[in-house]
Amino acid sequence: MKKYAELMLYMGRCDNHGFGEGKFDENARDKYSRERYISVIQYVRREIDRVARREEHAFLDYGYFRVVKDEIEARRLIEYVKEHIPEAEEAIELVDSMHGKIRFLRKIRFGGASKKDRQRLIDIINKSGMGPIKDPEEYGADYCWERVLKFH
Repeated sequence: MKKYAELMLYMGRCDNHGFGEGKFDENARDKYSRERYISVIQYVRREIDRVARREEHAFLDYGYFRVVKDEIEARRLIEYVKEHIPEAEEAIELVDSMHGKIRFLRKIRFGGASKKDRQRLIDIINKSGMGPIKDPEEYGADYCWERVLKFH
């Protein structure tokens, strides 16, 4: 498997729109789970698009720990990063559906990145002027990025 890094921008929740409760498995092989996963990804994409367009009644819950304020800021950061790192791409990772809400992670993936690229990625992200929602100063400037930038 090719190496990559992921930057988690935020954990979001939206209404589950009748998709039922349970975890999502993007590697599921049975037809029902695959179709459900694809349908939910499409639905979540539509919901975050509606929020980004500021449509009436469009709404996302954002988790406590996030590095951007909202989806609009996430998109600005994604576009900035994609301009400076050609291998970067946006991603939505489904977590589960529970208590009437779909939980998902909004990420940027950096194809081919390894741990030796950590500081270069952090420097590019910092130059964007966006995020992170600040941690206490005592932790240092890159503390937040270190927590949300994971290598695989």
